[in-house]
Amino acid sequence: MGKKKTIVILLTHGNLAQSLIETAKMIMGEMNDIVSINFPKEMNVLKLENRLDKLINKNKGNNIIIFIDMFGGSCLNVCCKYLSDSRIRIFSGINLPILLETMTTKDYLPFPQLIDKIKKKLSSAMLDVNEKTNTCEINK
Repeated sequence: MGKKKTIVILLTHGNLAQSLIETAKMIMGEMNDIVSINFPKEMNVLKLENRLDKLINKNKGNNIIIFIDMFGGSCLNVCCKYLSDSRIRIFSGINLPILLETMTTKDYLPFPQLIDKIKKKLSSAMLDVNEKTNTCEINK
């Protein structure tokens, strides 16, 4: 059997997951092994759970990172049954910098090191610009 791949799943309320992927593609170009699961208000939780289950079952031989938009709510609830699966890691608070970092390193780092890198990036993903600097260069 070949090397395990790392599959990235974005699972968010509304269309945020798809929008994040489209934005990341504008910056990086095409990306492999990434899937969005949007949770629009008209979808029920059972259908959301079924979509996630199908993706996870389809990728049984791979490592999986699930990025959700917020801690709490339906997106987290459908992921909870996978908390004890060592090949699946779930992170809350997905944003563009973390997605870009993950997608540029996931094929080169062993899974445990990738998880450590994501955890370190979490603390610096948002920045208080006022505390960092009192000037901004604005391109005109």
